[in-house]
This record gives sequence, structure tokens and C-alpha cells, in this order.
Amino acid sequence: MNELRGSAKLSATALGRRPFFQRRDYAAGLTAGLVALAVYVWTLQPSVGLEDSGELLTAARHLGVPHPPGYPIWTILAWLWQWLIPFGNIAWRVNLMSAVFGAVAVGLTALLISRSGYVLAHRMGFFHELMNQRAVDRLVLSGAVAAALLLAFSPVMWSQAVISEVYALNAFFLLVTLLLLYQWSYTPQRRGRLYLAAFVWGVSLTNHQTLVLLTVAFPAYVWFVDRGLGRDTLVPILAMILLGVFKLVLTPGGLFHQGPFSRGTILAMGAGAGLWFYFLMTRQPGLMKYWREAVALYGAVAAGLALYLYLPVASATNPPMNWGYTRTMAGFFHHFTRGQYEKVHLERTLVQFWGQLNMFFDDLQQQFSIVFALLALGALFFYRDLPRRERDWLKFLLIAFLCLGVGFLYLSNPSFEKQKQFTDRVFFLPVHCVYALWIGYGLMLGCGWVLQRQPTMTRWAGLWAGLVLALPVVSIARNWADNEQRGHDFGYRFGYLVFKPGGGYPEMEPNAVLFGGTDPGRFVPTYMIFVESQVVRRAKTQLERFADSGTFDRRDVYIITQNALADGTYMSYIRDHYGDRRPDPSRPQTLTHRPAWQNALLRAAWDALGRRWAYPREPIWIPSEADSQRAFEMYVEELRTRPAGPGEEVRIANGRVQVLGVQGVMHVNGILTKMIFDRNKDQHAFYIEESYALPWMYPYLEPYGIILKINREPL
Repeated sequence: MNELRGSAKLSATALGRRPFFQRRDYAAGLTAGLVALAVYVWTLQPSVGLEDSGELLTAARHLGVPHPPGYPIWTILAWLWQWLIPFGNIAWRVNLMSAVFGAVAVGLTALLISRSGYVLAHRMGFFHELMNQRAVDRLVLSGAVAAALLLAFSPVMWSQAVISEVYALNAFFLLVTLLLLYQWSYTPQRRGRLYLAAFVWGVSLTNHQTLVLLTVAFPAYVWFVDRGLGRDTLVPILAMILLGVFKLVLTPGGLFHQGPFSRGTILAMGAGAGLWFYFLMTRQPGLMKYWREAVALYGAVAAGLALYLYLPVASATNPPMNWGYTRTMAGFFHHFTRGQYEKVHLERTLVQFWGQLNMFFDDLQQQFSIVFALLALGALFFYRDLPRRERDWLKFLLIAFLCLGVGFLYLSNPSFEKQKQFTDRVFFLPVHCVYALWIGYGLMLGCGWVLQRQPTMTRWAGLWAGLVLALPVVSIARNWADNEQRGHDFGYRFGYLVFKPGGGYPEMEPNAVLFGGTDPGRFVPTYMIFVESQVVRRAKTQLERFADSGTFDRRDVYIITQNALADGTYMSYIRDHYGDRRPDPSRPQTLTHRPAWQNALLRAAWDALGRRWAYPREPIWIPSEADSQRAFEMYVEELRTRPAGPGEEVRIANGRVQVLGVQGVMHVNGILTKMIFDRNKDQHAFYIEESYALPWMYPYLEPYGIILKINREPL
């Protein structure tokens, strides 16, 4: 063992003299990235899809604001990308961006595994007796490429890399952050890469907020590598955790008071933070000796987070997708904090939490299969024999895995509904990325261990490498049918048929009002109106089965989400789109209620970003704030004549009516849609796509292809 450790030290010295990344590492990254990109492009969705695709694409085309928390960096990059790629329809171009960032994330995974996995195996002395360097390179490269491609063709990664979504970019930011941290750990006195990692992590939080769960793991690794700087970085974070726990304990009706499980876990977190805080304060003298470097580290994160200022800037230009009306201070904070979503609820039984853990690990083995998932455990068997730096790296990855996985599971408190599990699995993609690193280490260390004990097998190193490289083929075969999107034009087909149903139905009438209810029913038509209708022919989706697809133009249609009318921020931006007081630089009286800087931005975007031509020329009647409040009051009056249904609850706060529960909110939406219908039906036809009953509409409805038409009078 002493000879082994001496050899490991020699190898560390030798490694320090070489370029940080070797040709083998670059070859692994390039191979994995190109293979992933080729498969992603081959299986790319050809146009707009369902779920959030239409909404995100509309925001990207017009530099708008998508759903909370707004995804500033994704929106900006997608806007740039669809101008840089001069061919294909707009949706295909942005789908390609997901493929490229997903493939780069896969390549970075292979690059990091090749470098760090080789060091792990070298520190263990596994490759010292392999005199054939070519054999070593083959084994390292095959393990790195195979593990990265197992990630590439896992169900979540693959599904998100072929559509317009934010999660492939999320994986890219995570891998860049990990790579920079790992490279910094070899020269901790040179902190440029550390600050850059902090900045990239800050930017990543403007793409998807799940990576905020690295708040403890990131500074913990800084502490592992540089005790002084890590201590001064960790102390403020631990102090904030302790203050947060005290606040939760003292706040009546807060998370701490939800039940015994919630209370116990919050106290456990407080105790853990307190013990760590005490250790740092008492065992390491010279507190805040590195305060300048710590401030610079926090500043780098803040600089990345500053991209959230995009939200009020974009919202001020009145874009077609203006979710949350973030040009106002209240709208910005409501949007940034995801205020429209269900509040955090931590309480559950131990049996439920155990079930959630089983659900999490079941999903993990579905991503990689049980055999590949177990490979990740191989690195743990060698942990005790590794030098400190390598142990610290594995500890950091374990902390990151627990924070991103179990931590998110704890905060999200998921239900056991199958549909919910399927849609929520994308939030665990960062966990899958970290786990892929462990799989690579397991392959590499396991191979080295076998060859050390059976040196005669070295002659078969090439065969072993080939078998390892074949492992991703299993994942491709398992997941192809569920994730390939080649030729799947169902999203565009749905949007096209909303306006041109065929089958004996006439085309939607000019200047119609379309109520959209489900996510596809509002997002895909939004894309058809604001993107497909407003781009040049070469940027439109062109399908032979739809003769008019190359010339599709229904920018005359007013689209309104009827299920969101009770939300004041939504009503504000719908007024700006379609109301008679919508902001217009040619009518100065419409700009008097806006700050001067917002009017300046609107004037700049008026022609440059196409705001002048984005909306139908003539306004329609949209409820004012007073009308919206009257709708709430009408609902309260109705409740006085009938018993409240399940989930219906009304509160009066600051003189304003607040309605809680889906049933009550949908009643208010029904009142507001009836107001809009009654005031506009003589000039405009009405149509609806809906999955939730609005009772007043029933007498007016008749089938219209895949949606319904609302007639002017009851049938």
C-alpha cells in the first residue's frame, strides 16, 4: 500500500506538469458530443410541440416573458439562435438549439469523466502496471464516452434535447459549473475559474431555479479545497439558514407548524447548520480573513442573477408573451418568486416520504436501467483508499446529488399521481447528470481493479473497451420509441386545425376571438398567431398535407386564456394587447400611466421588434380593473344564494375580494368571459378550446372541428 501511495504521489506530480486536459479527454468529449448531436438532430421535432413549446417559442421570437420564473437567459439565447440559423421554421431552429446545448452537455460530461476518472484510477495505482498507454487511453475513453452517452440517451435528457424547452440548457450550465470547479481545485490560489464558475451558476439560475439547490454544495466544495475562503463563504450562508429556521419557528401557521414531519426536518436542518457554523467559528481562526474574495464570489453570482432585469425590460415593450406583467414591481416579484404556483407544503408522513424516495430511485434506474445505475456504486468501494483531493471531489458530487435529488424531493413534496410523476421528472435532470459521472467512475475504476488483479487480461483491453462503448446501444433501443420525434408534426397539425379544421367546417371567421383553455389549446394557437403568421415564408412550417401551411397567416385572431382572467396580471397584459387603451407611441395619451424609461423602450421596440404589427389593428372590449372587481363581487353575491361547493372560499383583504380554490376561480373566469362575449359578439365570432366546464357557454356551443364555436345566441 505504501508503494501504491508513493506511485500515486508521483503520478500527481506528473499530472501537474501536463496540460490539464489531454488529447484523450478532448477525444472523449468530442466523440460523445458528436454522437449525441447526430442522434438528436435525426430525431428532432420538426415544428412546434405541445406542453410549453408554443409559449416558449413565442417568447423567444418576440423577446417576451414566458411563465414563471421567466427564463431570461433561455429566451435571449433562443432569440439570437433563431436569427443565426437562416433555414428551417422557427420552431425547428429553436429545437435545434436544445439539441446543440444537450450535445455539448453530453460532451462536457465525457470530458470531465475522462479527466477526473483517469485521475481517480491513477491515484489508486490501477493503470501503473499497464505499460501500453494506448490500452489505457482506450479504456479511459470508452468509459467516459459510454457513461456520457448513457446520459444522452436516457429518457429525460433525450426527450428534452429534441424539443423547445429549457432543460437541455440547464444540463449545459450545470456541467460547465462542475468543470470549472474541478479545474480550479488543482490551482486554488488562482481564483479566476472559481469566480467564473460562480458567475455561470448565477446565470444558470436565470434559466431554471432548480440549481439553487447547490447553494450549500457549491461553497462546501470551496471549503474542501480552500479552508479559509470556504469558511468565509459558508458562514453567511449557514447564518442565513439559522435565521430562516428561527423565523419559521416563530411564524404562526408557517412551514414549521404544518405537522411533525415538517417540524422535525426543519429542526434537523437548523441543528446541522448550527453545528457546522459552530465548527467553523471555533476550529478555524482568522474568521473573514478572506472577506474580499468571498464578496467577489458572491458578486459573481449576483452578476449572473442580474439577467433577471431582462423581465421588466422585456415586459415594458408589450411583447405577445408577457406573462406576469413584470414591468410592474409587484408583477416582477410575483413572477420571480413563482407566486402563482402552489405554495411549498412540507408535511407528510414517514411512509409517504419513504414512498417518495422509492419513486425517486425508481425514476433513476429507469433513466439508466438497474444494471447501469448500480455501476455508479463502484466508486464508493474505493473511496477510503483515495487521496484527500479525490475524496473531496466525490464528497462534493454526493452532496450535490443529495441536494438536487432528495432536496428537491423534500421541497416539492410530489404526489403519487402517474401523470404528475411523468411531467415532474424533468426537474431531476441535474441529478441524472451528476449520476452519469458516478457511472463513468464506476466503469473506469472497476476496469482498473480487474486488470490490476488479472494483468494477463491487458491484452484484451481493446475488446473490453469495445464492449463498454456498446452499452449506450442498449439505452437507444430501450428509449427510442418514447423519445424520437422525427416527423412528428402533431403540434403544428393541432394548431393548424384549430383555424382550418377541414372536414366540411369552414375556416375560422376573420377577426375572431379564440378562448384557449388547456396548455396546448392556448400555447400552440399563440404560436400560430404570433410566430407562424408573422414570419417570412422561408421561416414558416411547410407541410405537404396542409396546402396553406407555407402561407398561413391568422394574425387577425384575438387569443385569450379564459382560465387566467381572474389573475390581475394576466388581465393587465391582455388589456395592453387588445384593449382600447393599449400602449401606442402614436397615441401619447395611452402612455401617460407608464414610466418614461418604459415608454422609451416601447418606442425602440415599436418597429425594431415588430410591436406595431403584432396585434389585430382594431381593439376589442376588455374588462377594466373595475369590471374585474365587479366580477368578483358578482360571484360573492351568487354565493349568498347557494351553498359553497368543495374548495370554494372567499376572503376580503384591503377592501378587495379574493377567491381561493379552483372552483371559485373558474366561476369568476366564467363571469369575465361572459362580459367579453356580450360586449363583442356583434362584431366578432367566438371559439373555444377547453377542458374545464364553463356552464354559461353550453347553450351557445356547437362542434367546430377539434374545438367548439360559441354562437351569438343560444341554439
